[in-house]
Amino acid sequence: MTRDTQDWEELARLDPLWAVLSEPERKHNRWRLDEFLATGDAEVSSALARITALREHMRFERALDLGCGVGRATRALAERFRQCVGIDVAQTMIRHAAKINADRRNCSFSCFDATNLERFDAGRFDLVWSVLMLQHLRRADVEGVISSMGSVLEVGGVAIFQLPHSIRAVNRLQVSRRLYRALRQSGASSELLLRRLPLTPMRMTALSEQRVAYALRLGGCELLAVEPYGDQRRPTPGRLYFAQRID
Repeated sequence: MTRDTQDWEELARLDPLWAVLSEPERKHNRWRLDEFLATGDAEVSSALARITALREHMRFERALDLGCGVGRATRALAERFRQCVGIDVAQTMIRHAAKINADRRNCSFSCFDATNLERFDAGRFDLVWSVLMLQHLRRADVEGVISSMGSVLEVGGVAIFQLPHSIRAVNRLQVSRRLYRALRQSGASSELLLRRLPLTPMRMTALSEQRVAYALRLGGCELLAVEPYGDQRRPTPGRLYFAQRID
């Protein structure tokens, strides 16, 4: 198990909903599950309305949720697609997702890294969805995953994903993550660091819109639209990307 995977296992064990939606006031398991799942439904509904406005035809057969966490978006996608697959690097997240979404029989969940999309058949999905996951990968992996989305999409299939486009200078050192790692290596427990201190092991990566468009082209996709995602006053202002497989 890599250090990054271990970090996500610890987050999934101690505070899984906050690990997905890291609102400060919701830390320490203060998310109500119904409110948490409602955010996924609202996001999916809005994004699908946007993509259907951009394109005349959209197939709603198979969807893939990259970095599904506990299945917040997978559950919402399952109300609109015939079959939905969620993948996550943390086995504990997958166990939570399977339990929470046991009533969604058209959902399935698997534990593996999103950088290994070659495990799926080419052209298997009509939609690839990834929100609040790519930002936690290394930069080279972010570009690789974006490029590989095209390989699992049918021609005409769409990708909808979120990513910060910049990180403010003061936040680029990622002091919280560095301090968390140093304290863990010195023997401090994850329980202490996550429950008693305002620290997080989460990496934050940004990619410019130009680099995103280039990575999409490498994977045979074209960028259809870009919209702001979330509060643009945050240290990592985000973008929501809409793309289509063209060849």
